[in-house]
Amino acid sequence: MLQSAWQPDQIAGLHGRASDWYGQNGFVADAVHHALLAGHHERAAAILEENSWSMVLYAEFATLKKWTQALPADLLSRPPLAAH
Repeated sequence: MLQSAWQPDQIAGLHGRASDWYGQNGFVADAVHHALLAGHHERAAAILEENSWSMVLYAEFATLKKWTQALPADLLSRPPLAAH
């Protein structure tokens, strides 16, 4: 429904705003999800960098793997992400 009423750039903007809100309010999974939907790969990578060690501590390997696979390869060569 959202796609029929809005232009793609408007939808991306909404996802970007949602990512910002979720990130500011501690909802990491939702922040990454919306950053990826918005095409904000740098933002998604930054959120992963900030939260990857806690994800490892809580054994959230499948989620971490899924998110890193959704990122472009050039972002994965960044030192914090390259370790995973």
